[in-house]
Parts: sequence; C-alpha cells; structure tokens
Amino acid sequence: MEKPLTEFSRGNGYHNGYRSHCKKCIAAEQTARLQTEHGREKRKGYYQKKLEARRLVIRREKEKNAPVLSSEQLQALQEEYGNCCGVCGAPNAKSGKTKHMQLLVDHNSRTGEIRGLLCSSCYSAMCAFGDDLEGIERVVSYLKRYECKSG
Repeated sequence: MEKPLTEFSRGNGYHNGYRSHCKKCIAAEQTARLQTEHGREKRKGYYQKKLEARRLVIRREKEKNAPVLSSEQLQALQEEYGNCCGVCGAPNAKSGKTKHMQLLVDHNSRTGEIRGLLCSSCYSAMCAFGDDLEGIERVVSYLKRYECKSG
C-alpha cells in the first residue's frame, strides 16, 4: 500500500529525505515501547535527569547572583535581626525551628548593597516586585481598601 509523502516525517539521514515508516506507525511503536516496564523506567530516568539538570542550572544562577558574605558579616546580620526575618519576624530554621526555612540574604539587585535577612516567603515577595516601591504601595493600598470593606 502506498501512502502520500505527507504521512512521513522528513529526515536528513534518509536517502530520499523522508523516514521509512509513516508518522502513525512510528507513534504506535513509541507508545508500545513506553508501555513496557523498561520503557517506563527509561522515561522516568530521562525526566529525573532533566529535572536534576534544571535544578543545577537554577542553583548556579542563584549562586552567581547571590551576595558574598564572610561568616563574620553573616553573624552580624543574624544578631542585628535577632536571627529572624526582617519583614515578618519568622525565626531561622537553623535556630531549632523546623516550620520556617533558612533565612536568605536580601540585597539590592542594582547596587549589590545588602539590606538584611528574609524568610523564603518574604524574599519571594520582594523578588516579585523587583525593588519597586510603587508596586508594593499599590498592594498595600489594595489590601487597605478591602480591609475597610470587611472590617
């Protein structure tokens, strides 16, 4: 049975520029292969490797942009903030509390100036606004507007 060329995928390594099996046959073969135990394990391993690689890229980006502090500077910051978040007051996880994450060093991304210590939630909120006071003021205004309606 002959099929039109539109039902075949193009491929550089093939003598006529098209694969020898049609798209439907290749899809059926791949589906059958992935449904075997070996296929599932292989796919699981593939996605696990991709996830680990992505996490490594993210970690390297964070390390590249993170401010460098000496242990004395970090200790001074921890003492200044009472080993708690500078915004919400959540304690540092390393101080024996497991409910909160380790405090992060907050810095001005433009100047590199270190501002203080924040928990991950407050740090994420600060990152979302990107050092934009007007944006934060709009959020405060929004919350106040609805606080009056519900109070």
